[in-house]
Amino acid sequence: ERAARLGAHREAARMYHLALERGGVDDPLERAGLLAAAADEHYVVSEHEAAIAAVDAALAVHEGRGDRLRAGDMRRRRSRYLWVTGRSADAREEARLSTEALEGLPAGRETAMALSNRAQLAMLEEDCETAVELGVRAVELAERLGDDAVLAHALTNTGSARFIRGDDAGLAELTRALRLALDAGMEEHVARVYCNIGAVGTRSRRHDLAVRHLDAGIAYTTERGLDGWVGYLLAWRGAVALSMGHWDEAERWAVRAGEHPGAKELDHIVALTTLGVLRARRGDDPSEALEGAWALSVPTGELQRLGPAAAARAEAALLAG
Repeated sequence: ERAARLGAHREAARMYHLALERGGVDDPLERAGLLAAAADEHYVVSEHEAAIAAVDAALAVHEGRGDRLRAGDMRRRRSRYLWVTGRSADAREEARLSTEALEGLPAGRETAMALSNRAQLAMLEEDCETAVELGVRAVELAERLGDDAVLAHALTNTGSARFIRGDDAGLAELTRALRLALDAGMEEHVARVYCNIGAVGTRSRRHDLAVRHLDAGIAYTTERGLDGWVGYLLAWRGAVALSMGHWDEAERWAVRAGEHPGAKELDHIVALTTLGVLRARRGDDPSEALEGAWALSVPTGELQRLGPAAAARAEAALLAG
């Protein structure tokens, strides 16, 4: 736990497993807690398959005990881990199973996070109406519970959905979520807000806003060893540089993103799209980058991945006559 607080996330994951293997932990519930903690540490450093394996083991314990509350919460976490690997359909199914497990139980933190997770998935699909509807329910429940972590998560989703639609009320919600997360030291929530403002700001050509939040996010996540976020922020930093017409800078950021040790499929989609457009505009062969971006985008089924990759391929075709 101390290693995790200090940002030594890989070390924390290893020590959780050491505790499981050597610590004489016989109580199933305690083992499940250690597995869930290990899963979180694997997730923040992009060791996603290890995160899924750990949460699966914890889920098996809770389902074996008939503990619907904890099983539902593990499925919600599993949904997030699957999404970040590009398995969006599987993530949505886990989100559904999470909600199903929690139905009929008293509405607490687990229910609020399950709602917020579904809001997040809807926002990522750009189903903004559903994202706001589910997210508002999560916000209201989090406020009743006095849970700032859930509140920050839910506000990030409602804020992002509204901001995607061009509503600056969403930006105000994102700013509130960022302040809550920074004040409480909730690292992942901080990283999500920086990412989302940067990405939506880039898409809406609010370049100064995007650059400010992406630069702050890169510094924040790098300092804390949040490798699962650094690559994504670097990739969007390249995308905003391209949008501003700074081609050499865009290339440097995109290459850094692709080479980052924590880079995942989603990071590569953004970076490869940027590199493909640059190569097409310079008269170089963009096919490897653009086909790579497209191949990674298709399994996600998400417009925010498919749209830019498709538009980049169309631009390259236009430039090629």
